[in-house]
Amino acid sequence: MSIMRWDPTRELAAAQSEMRRMLEVLGISGGEGSGQRSGGWLPAMDVREEGNEIVVEMELAGVRPEDVDIEIENGALTVSGERQQQQRAEDRRQIRVERRFGRFTRTLPLPPGIDDGSIKAELRDGLLELRIPTPEEPKPRRVELRSSGSSRTIDSGGGDNSREGGSSTAMPDGMSERSAPSA
Repeated sequence: MSIMRWDPTRELAAAQSEMRRMLEVLGISGGEGSGQRSGGWLPAMDVREEGNEIVVEMELAGVRPEDVDIEIENGALTVSGERQQQQRAEDRRQIRVERRFGRFTRTLPLPPGIDDGSIKAELRDGLLELRIPTPEEPKPRRVELRSSGSSRTIDSGGGDNSREGGSSTAMPDGMSERSAPSA
C-alpha cells in the first residue's frame, strides 16, 4: 500500500458532504421548498482493496451511462456527470422530492505508478464500479558509475560495490567512497 499526501481540502469536502447527508436524513435540507438544492450533489462512494486492485463503487442510480465522464489527469481520477430530472406534467403537484438531480463531480487521488490504460469501469444497476490495479512497489535499482580507471555500482542502500579493490572511506548519509587500488 502506498502513502498518499494529505489534502485538507479533500477532507473538508468529505466532512461537508457527510454533514449534508446527515441533515437530509433528518429532513433539514437547507434547500428551496421543493426539497431541491440549487447546485449539484455528491453520490455516495465506497473504496476498498481487493487482491491486487483498488475497487471504487459509486451510487449513480438514475444516471445514464452517456451522462457519466471518467477522466484521469495529474494523478487523480475524476468521475463527473449529471442526473436528469424527468419533466412532470403540469397538472401534477409535487408533494415531496428527496432525490437529487443535477451535476456531480467526485475526484480521487491515485497512487503513483498507476497504469491509466488498465483501469476498468462498469455501470450496472445504478452502481458504477471502477477497478484500478495497484501498482507494484518501487524497487531499488543500481546505477553503475564509471570514471577513468575504475567503476562502481551505487545502490539505494547507500553502499557501493566496487569492481576493483581499494580502501573504503566513510561519507555522510550512509554513503562510502572507495579509493582506487594502489599500484
